[in-house]
Amino acid sequence: MATLRTSAPIALASTLLALAAVAPAAQAQKPPRIPSFDTPILPNLPKPDDTVKYKFTLSGSQNISLGFRFDASSPNCRNEQSGEITENWDYKRGKGVVMVFKRYGKNVLLNRQGRKTGDAAFGTTGHLVRIADGSRNTCTGGYQKIFQDPTCNRNFNVPRDLRFAYQKGKLIVEASGRTYPNPTEPCTKEADVITHEYPTFLRATSAVTRRSLFGRKKGFKLKFKAPKQVAPFPAPYTTITRFSATNEFELTLTRIR
Repeated sequence: MATLRTSAPIALASTLLALAAVAPAAQAQKPPRIPSFDTPILPNLPKPDDTVKYKFTLSGSQNISLGFRFDASSPNCRNEQSGEITENWDYKRGKGVVMVFKRYGKNVLLNRQGRKTGDAAFGTTGHLVRIADGSRNTCTGGYQKIFQDPTCNRNFNVPRDLRFAYQKGKLIVEASGRTYPNPTEPCTKEADVITHEYPTFLRATSAVTRRSLFGRKKGFKLKFKAPKQVAPFPAPYTTITRFSATNEFELTLTRIR
């Protein structure tokens, strides 16, 4: 079979369609195609121009911190509360995941070793803790401390499914597969300013050229950047007085072939 050498996704897709034409009729109805990130799984493809394998290990952290104030007082009744909430999520995958990069001209496809092209999913386990401090002052109950649930200040193991893709000179990582309930949610149930969706892993990217991927003899490290996290939508009569968020992700690639 001739080696593909094309410089554009359209040319590659056209070549794959031509290859599919000589396959059985059932296969001809679903020809190979260049996938989008949302539909990454591909059928068998021709032999690539080049193939490299890397062992991936990763570590990351996501931290949010906010202050809030709730005030639904009336002339005859005081009803207010305020507080500070911090959530820290650290995760890693110490055991290497082997990823395979295949180059077709200027196109690069990725998969986890032993899986179909485009399937680059893997799981991580992280440690999650939510720290909260606040108070309430009402006309009926007076001054009270809030956020006394046992889940506050407690470390939980939280799994997270992620996946990789390579597009336009960037390696992409984002959440994939199942979502899990946040075990720290009961900590702040008295003030609904962080939802059960946290920790939400934000899609992050790191620039890496084809030359780096296929030309490195040993390996390298990549640091990923994610967009600024959006503050939670507060409940009525609630004001977010302060909000900050960081999402750091580091990937070590060790070439094994």
